[in-house]
Amino acid sequence: MPSLHPHTHGACDAAGLGLGVVYFVPDSENNVIPLQWREPFPDWVTNWLVSFANPDRDITNSDLELTGSVAHNDILAQAAGAREKTTHNSYDNMATVYW
Repeated sequence: MPSLHPHTHGACDAAGLGLGVVYFVPDSENNVIPLQWREPFPDWVTNWLVSFANPDRDITNSDLELTGSVAHNDILAQAAGAREKTTHNSYDNMATVYW
């Protein structure tokens, strides 16, 4: 039976400039190894971000947060062997949690 306790714990955030993630991943000896990364969004993304100065644009902050969530899980699966394991991912965006 799989463990009900998360194999990894992590947090993700995204904003107009980019996204970033930190995970805490156990190794084979149950030492906790931090895994972190940051990635800037391309200029075209930040140019299409809705803001007070650009209210008619198409990309919202929630879109960026969802992108961060997908990237968060993809990188975790590639780097930490999370296949068929429970993970705990923290987000600060209600739309991302709902999606």
